[in-house]
Amino acid sequence: MENISRQAERKYIDAEEFKAYMWKGYKTVDPELTDAFWLYTTKRLTENLCRDIDEFPAADVRPVVRSCWEEVPDGGYVCHECRSRPLLDGSEGDALSHFCPNCGADMRKDEHNG
Repeated sequence: MENISRQAERKYIDAEEFKAYMWKGYKTVDPELTDAFWLYTTKRLTENLCRDIDEFPAADVRPVVRSCWEEVPDGGYVCHECRSRPLLDGSEGDALSHFCPNCGADMRKDEHNG
């Protein structure tokens, strides 16, 4: 159970943007108002953290592609992203799948795709 909750807490970030954010914070320190040792220590810490981020292995993730099922003239549906048809189970009132079987696009509605 702990593994499931741990995965729910994961957050993937853009490492380059985070490093730029850290350096921006360091550069806003006014050297006139700051102790030289503190300034040196903060710079070294920022350098070390950026190096550690570069050396840390990247997570095996891929960007989420969002799309939607689009109705076509023959009465069926296709993925708006790749034009592939959904997998249907053949039961009465087939439900469209939440993911495209071809490109993997996420078809679930959210704040981005209505």
